[in-house]
Order: sequence, then structure tokens, then C-alpha cells
Amino acid sequence: MNILVVYYTKTGKTQKVAQMMYRVFKEKGHDVDIFRIKSAQHVGWIKSIFYTITGRSIDIRDINKDLSIYDIIIIGGPVWASLPAAFVNAFIDRVYSFAGKKVVTYVTMATQRGQRAISTMNEKIAKKNGQIISSKTFRVGKSVNRQTLKDVKKYSEELLDKIDSFE
Repeated sequence: MNILVVYYTKTGKTQKVAQMMYRVFKEKGHDVDIFRIKSAQHVGWIKSIFYTITGRSIDIRDINKDLSIYDIIIIGGPVWASLPAAFVNAFIDRVYSFAGKKVVTYVTMATQRGQRAISTMNEKIAKKNGQIISSKTFRVGKSVNRQTLKDVKKYSEELLDKIDSFE
């Protein structure tokens, strides 16, 4: 199975989650690529949060990936003000269509306000005909600890079992 793990990170916490997912999928014999969403230009924290809260578009670097080759697309990012980071929204907005794709969404957060961010991402993807097969919130606090990584590993393994049942 061809899997793409896409993520945005500002502090490195979401990156650690994405890398753990990547490792689990790779170890289980899947073809996996990982892609970090990056800003097209330097954008500070305040402007990033402002764009997130107001829903304004933010420039990201080109995706440079042919999404048609992937069976599963996993999209993750941090929660800012109970919403997905503007960079994650920009990625979803840039994708013309998720038709025929199974999509997984996840967020990392310091508090327990991730469900609104997940719902926002899922609604945008559904409007582009993506099939959401799973969503997850990971509470990471100030750092990603061993327990969080164990939770990510377990979730990734369970996700693969779920995906295998589709085939």
C-alpha cells in the first residue's frame, strides 16, 4: 500500500508524531513517503495565529507530490486556538480533489481542544470527496514523551489493521 504522511510543525512535536507513524508503516512493509508542509516565506507566530483564527489563506511551498499514486493520505498538524494551523488548511485547500483517497487526520495539542480542529479538517476534505477513515488527537503538552510515542505507535498499528480490513 502506498501511504503519504503530510504534516506541519512549528515546534517539532507534530514532526515526532509523523516520524513515528512513518516508521511503523515502513516496518510493516508499506511504501511510505513523508512530506513536511513549509511556509513559502517566513511567517511569525502572531501572523500565523492570526491567519489561523481568521481562516485567511497562507502561502506554502509547492507540494511537489503526485497525490494520485497514494492509497492513503495522512494529514497532521498542531492545534492553534482550537483550529488546525493555517498551514494545514493551506495544504488541504491546495489539493484539487481527494476523490478515491482514504484520508486520516490527526492533530497535536497542549490542551484538550482538538476536536474542533479535526472537524474543520475533515469537513474540508469531505468537500473534496475524500473518505475519512480515522481521526486522532494526540495530547503532547510541552514535549513528546515516551508514552505519547507509544500511543502513536499503537494507533498506527491499529490504523494499519483497519486499512487492511478495507482491502
